[in-house]
Amino acid sequence: MTADRARLLVALDGLDVQGLASIDLADVPEVEVTDPVYALALDAAVDTNMATLELGIEATTYQPDTFPGVVYQGDPATVFVFGTGQLVVADADSRADAEAAVATVAARLVETDLVDPDAVPEAGAEAVALPPAEDLPEGVREAAEPAAEPDCPDCGNGLDGTENFCPACGADLA
Repeated sequence: MTADRARLLVALDGLDVQGLASIDLADVPEVEVTDPVYALALDAAVDTNMATLELGIEATTYQPDTFPGVVYQGDPATVFVFGTGQLVVADADSRADAEAAVATVAARLVETDLVDPDAVPEAGAEAVALPPAEDLPEGVREAAEPAAEPDCPDCGNGLDGTENFCPACGADLA
């Protein structure tokens, strides 16, 4: 895992995203952080199943077994809607684009009575600061270290770690 991916996981953990603890760090793809991430906390929980329907099935992806939030592919940015009321904006070209994307989603959630209008803060989206790699918790820092390739205990052949049998000698690795 790269330090950027670890930093992103720590930032998401700080947003108190439900379900993140069940995600194995090894399952999170490698990322290179080049754009800021913006977030807005609603003062209410969001029914993610209904949000998928109300934001439009053609514009959303929701697979709670693999990711705990609704992914809304909007214009001008992608918004992740979590059940805790967190709205996280990715791939926004500017703060204005992030605020426009959040405003679109929040307005739709209010229009469809999924969120009370008083639950939407008046402030715009806030940039989420990613912690420096050296400030990561010990467990995350250790997970960010590249793992050594395992070797077959019988013949010493290099393995990728997914084999049940050694391709060189046939030893049972399970």
